[in-house]
Amino acid sequence: MAHRKSSRIRGFFKLSVGERLERLEQLTGIDMGAAPELSVADADLMVENAVGVFGVPLGVATNFVINGQERFVPLAIEEPSVIAAASNAARMVRAGSGFVTEVDPPMMAVQIEILHPRRDAKARLRDAVVELLASADQTQPELVALGGGARELILRENVGHAARMVAHLIVNCRDAMGANIVNTMAEAIAPQLAELSGGEIGLCILTNLADRRLATAR
Repeated sequence: MAHRKSSRIRGFFKLSVGERLERLEQLTGIDMGAAPELSVADADLMVENAVGVFGVPLGVATNFVINGQERFVPLAIEEPSVIAAASNAARMVRAGSGFVTEVDPPMMAVQIEILHPRRDAKARLRDAVVELLASADQTQPELVALGGGARELILRENVGHAARMVAHLIVNCRDAMGANIVNTMAEAIAPQLAELSGGEIGLCILTNLADRRLATAR
């Protein structure tokens, strides 16, 4: 939304739905026409065992200033008062400097378990890091073209016991959440890891410890 326009709209809740849409169009320049509903046929293409779709109200929280910019915040929610409470809190916060946010680079980690590796496995894998990262990138050419891709391979020995090594592949996922991306990369390089380490591959899966990709707000 243009900085010169404000998300502070007095009495927004008193307007009709049509009046709210018209006001939002004036302030944002976005066509607020009704979006087509998700069909059951489309839902069946998106998830397994689809049997229907589920609708919830879509509202807009007002009064937000985030990183110095006026913002409306859309919320799809069925619980009463949440949007009103968020708008009221944003009204109070905007009296100061608004909300200030910071976001880490979009780095996600996937873990590859190596069982019974040879003694020099870590050194052998370190020597092959460039090739391993390149192999991972080959599975995601579009991501690489957008500036993302595999960035680092961290090796941990003696995880739980002496016969267990875990490799952490660190990937820049750009705007994607990244679960499918990193899992695909891990599965692609797993055979190389097994050959180089002399071990057997166990689990290959995204870690929920996303400590390299934090978002903070104050």
